[in-house]
Amino acid sequence: MVVPTPFVERTLASVANAFKQNSILVSCTKGILNDTLETPHEILLRVLPSSFHSRLAYLSGPSFASEVVKGLPTLVTIAAHEETVAARVQQLLSTHRFRCYRTTDVTGVELGGALKNVLAIACGISDGLNMGNNARAALITRGLNEITRLAVALGSNPLTLGGLAGMGDLVLTCTGEQCA
Repeated sequence: MVVPTPFVERTLASVANAFKQNSILVSCTKGILNDTLETPHEILLRVLPSSFHSRLAYLSGPSFASEVVKGLPTLVTIAAHEETVAARVQQLLSTHRFRCYRTTDVTGVELGGALKNVLAIACGISDGLNMGNNARAALITRGLNEITRLAVALGSNPLTLGGLAGMGDLVLTCTGEQCA
């Protein structure tokens, strides 16, 4: 599922009955709802029947779709509360050019994917003001520290934020040419 966060609820409500009993839903949605502060995972838990909750997985990490389509090397993180679900998604999606790592830290993966956008905006402002690479590096480094502190306070593993779904996604978004 790749749907902007504000449209997750409406989209899932319209197709939830189409899922088969043993389906796994992989969400690639990154963000936090402005009004409720819910992550995609929290929205899915609210919208989908509880019998489906154990079959939810989330894909995040440094990955521009245009590079994935070209077959350029890409590494991402698959998060699911159920290790067997994460392992199954990893098995299904991994190729020699698209490598999936897995974790059960859904909160850390989602917060890393959502909060990096705030820092990307700050880096864009810094770049626009010609503050230099030192300032951008400082924003990324200190910003990652703040994201990690928040994520840990919400129950995440700090190592998640030091990996692909945290640092990796943050660096790509704050320095990638496609974000300019």
